[in-house]
Amino acid sequence: MRQGPQTRGAPQAPSGWGDLGVTTQLYVASVSAIGLAVIAWALPIVAGPERVPLAVLVCLSIPVSLVKVRLPRVAATLTLSHVLNYVALLTLGTHAAVLVAVGGAWSQCSWRSGQDNAVHRRVFSIAGIALATQVAGVVYVCMGGTPGTLNGSASVVPLIGAATTFFLLNSWLVAGAIGLSTNRPLGTLWCETFLPTWPAFLLGATVAGANLLAVQHQRWWVVVLLLIPFALSFHNLRTYLERDAEAVTDALTGLANQRYIVAHATRELDRAKRRGTSLALIIVDLDGFKGINDTYGHRAGDAALRRVARCLKESLRSYDVCARYGGDEFLALLPDCSAAEGEAKSRDLQRAVEALDADRPSGATARLSISVGCAAYPDDHTSLEGLTEIADTRMYRNKQARGGRPNHPPAVHGAPHASHFGLAQSETVDRRGAESRSLPRLAGLSARAASRPLPRRS
Repeated sequence: MRQGPQTRGAPQAPSGWGDLGVTTQLYVASVSAIGLAVIAWALPIVAGPERVPLAVLVCLSIPVSLVKVRLPRVAATLTLSHVLNYVALLTLGTHAAVLVAVGGAWSQCSWRSGQDNAVHRRVFSIAGIALATQVAGVVYVCMGGTPGTLNGSASVVPLIGAATTFFLLNSWLVAGAIGLSTNRPLGTLWCETFLPTWPAFLLGATVAGANLLAVQHQRWWVVVLLLIPFALSFHNLRTYLERDAEAVTDALTGLANQRYIVAHATRELDRAKRRGTSLALIIVDLDGFKGINDTYGHRAGDAALRRVARCLKESLRSYDVCARYGGDEFLALLPDCSAAEGEAKSRDLQRAVEALDADRPSGATARLSISVGCAAYPDDHTSLEGLTEIADTRMYRNKQARGGRPNHPPAVHGAPHASHFGLAQSETVDRRGAESRSLPRLAGLSARAASRPLPRRS
C-alpha cells in the first residue's frame, strides 16, 4: 500500500512539497528519514550468500506490483507484492523482506501510476513500506517465529501477527500523510478506506506460508490450488473497490457526485461545530446550459460541463471538494473558510470560468459563464439544509444581477459545433447522468425563487 496519484472527486493531497503545511512536511520528512535508515541497515545482505534468491524475489516483485487496486476516495493503491514480502521474511529473513518490499514499492510508484509522482511522495511511500516491513519482522521474531526458517504450523501465529502489524503500520502511515495534507479526520479516513483491505493482507500471508510448506513437501499441485482462489479474491476486491468509487463519482465530469458531497458535507459541518471553525458552501450554476443543449446538441453540453468542472477543481484548494450537484449545477465545500473568504473565492471561480475563452482554438470563441452563491457556517446558518438554501438563493440573485439568461445559449462566433466547448469530433463521452435534469435536493429545500427571503439562522 502506498500513497499514489490523486483520486477524482475526493479531497486531494497537495502535489508539491511547498504546498504541504509545516506539520505535514515534518511528518513526511521524519517517516522518510527513518525508512531510509532501515533500508541502509538492510543493504549489507546484498553481499551475503542469500543474494541470488534475494535478486529473484526483487525481480519478481516488480511485475507483481503492477497488479494494482486503487483505493476509493484517497490517493493510495494496493498490490499483490506484499505476498512476496512474506515469502522473503519466511525464507531469507527481515532484511531481505525489506529490500523485496522496497523493490515492489519502487515499481508501484514508477510504472502505471496514472501520473508523475512528486519525489517526496515516492520517497515517503518506499520508506513507509520499508519501515512497516522491518517492524513486522520484529513482531514475527517476538511471537516465536524464526526469520529465514519455516517451521510449519509453529510459524502460522507469528506470520499472522507480522501481517497484521504490517497492515496496521503501513496503512496508518499513509492515512496520516493523506489526512494531514487534506485536513481529513484520520480515524474516519482509515476506517472508510483502509480497514476493508485488511483481509487481503491476512489472505496474502496465509497463501505465502501455505505455498512454502507445499514446496517443502513437493506438493506442487497445492501451490496452484492456493494461487487460483487468491487471485480470484484479489480480483473481487478490486471490482468491489472500483464499484465503490463509481458509486460516489459523477461519470461525466469525474467529480464527486451528490451522494458523496452530501455525506461529506455532513461530516465537515459536524467537525466544524466540534472544533469551532468555519465552513463555506458554494453553489455554482452553468449559465445557459439548456440553450447549449438545445442549440448545439448534447455533446456540446457535455463538453461544457466537463470543461467547467475541470476549471472549478483546479481553482480550489487541494483539500476542498467540488461535486456535480445537479444537471448543470456544482457544489463546492471549503473547510476552514470564512464568509468573506468564501465570497472572494466565488468571484475567483467566476473569473476563472470566464477566462476559459482565452484557451479557445482559433476561430472557436464559445463563451462560458457561471452564477455563484455562497453561504458560510456559522455566519449564515448552522444546518446543512439552511446553508444550501441560502447559497441557492444567492446564486439565483447573482444570476439576475448579472443579467444571466439561463434559457439562452452563450454567444458563439462562427458555426456552432461541439468543438467550441472543448470536445473533439472523435471523442467518445459517457452519457450517464449527463442530461439536463435536476437531481433530488437535500430534504427540507423548497422551490427556488430569487425573491424569497433568506431563512433565519437557527
